[in-house]
Amino acid sequence: MDISGILRPEQLPFDVPPDLELAINELLAAWERDESLNLDCYLDEVQAAARSVNEENDAWVRQYYVQYGWRRDKAD
Repeated sequence: MDISGILRPEQLPFDVPPDLELAINELLAAWERDESLNLDCYLDEVQAAARSVNEENDAWVRQYYVQYGWRRDKAD
């Protein structure tokens, strides 16, 4: 899958802790490989790691990555 339009951790408008950065990068790599077998595991890791940021940023990360909000952003 083309992931060029999806935000990377360093592009997020808040400080991203190392565990969340790793989880997001692994999810992006899985999408790039079109890996569907373990995709739920990568999504779960992002969701769990997002708990390390404040509630507002946690909700943003879950909406953008886990709930595929980036697809809506690309449609705008």
